[in-house]
Amino acid sequence: MVPFFCQMITFDYQAHTFFLFTMKKLHSLTIIFFLCFALQAADVVTLKNQQKFEGKITKISTNSLEFKAARNCYEIPLTEIEAIAFSNANNPILIALLDDSLTVDNCMKGRKDAKKLIYKLPGFVFLGMFGGPFPLIFIKFSKPLPQKEPMITSRSENKVLFDDPAYLNCYQKQVKKQNMLAVGVGWTISTAFLVNLLFNQ
Repeated sequence: MVPFFCQMITFDYQAHTFFLFTMKKLHSLTIIFFLCFALQAADVVTLKNQQKFEGKITKISTNSLEFKAARNCYEIPLTEIEAIAFSNANNPILIALLDDSLTVDNCMKGRKDAKKLIYKLPGFVFLGMFGGPFPLIFIKFSKPLPQKEPMITSRSENKVLFDDPAYLNCYQKQVKKQNMLAVGVGWTISTAFLVNLLFNQ
């Protein structure tokens, strides 16, 4: 299932705040935009042909939106939707989208910080050359923490996220992935060197 990707652009609190955002599936590379307006009584769905429907949004899935208007229920493909306006800022559907947006954003920040440790990769290449596949076991069960890395603590703009589950999970996965790759490169180099020696004797 393809998740939604959301990016907050503006956020404004008023008596009747609602959010307008553009929607598509993640693989279409379209970001969901949120804008704020006031004094709107119903949810509004605007299609790409500029048709507008007022009523109540009941569900948003990865492929479509369910919309109830005048006792009729409609299912509209997301690919046909230009924008959606929520009349209530506390709508559970909107809150869920915001939570998903925050999780994705924090995950991306974790990966970005992990890539700052690229200067350590030559050391893991040497580990692979002299330790073979055994360092992979250590890396697999390790739990790298950003606060233990001077490079991260001094250069990261995400220090407040070091304990965030989404950030930390993606940070650790990215660190392990690049370290394992470096060990694999080292192991491949040493194996190729030994094979070359054997066949040239």
